[in-house]
Amino acid sequence: SPSPPGAGKGWTARLLDDVAGPLHPFPHPRGTVSHSRFSHLGSYGANYYSYLWCRGISALLWRALFRDDPLKHGAADPLVSLFLSHGGARDPELIMDDLAKLSSAG
Repeated sequence: SPSPPGAGKGWTARLLDDVAGPLHPFPHPRGTVSHSRFSHLGSYGANYYSYLWCRGISALLWRALFRDDPLKHGAADPLVSLFLSHGGARDPELIMDDLAKLSSAG
């Protein structure tokens, strides 16, 4: 048995209450076992790394288009024509190819 001897049903929820209860602003809802699901571990990583990708892409765009003169008229034209004008209808691989060309030219 994975539970400690004599622990009985619901021992993980009681353990959570004992250990984490004093640290949380809200009490653990009785009869729930949300602590037994780890779905947040899968989505958190994806969200975090998506954020890092966005930072990297925005840094490339900044260097290629805006670094020398951010307020220059027409500086954003390549951004609009290569990325934004297509909405979600363009293959992301093609967009990344254009980004690579743009960043190597800038």
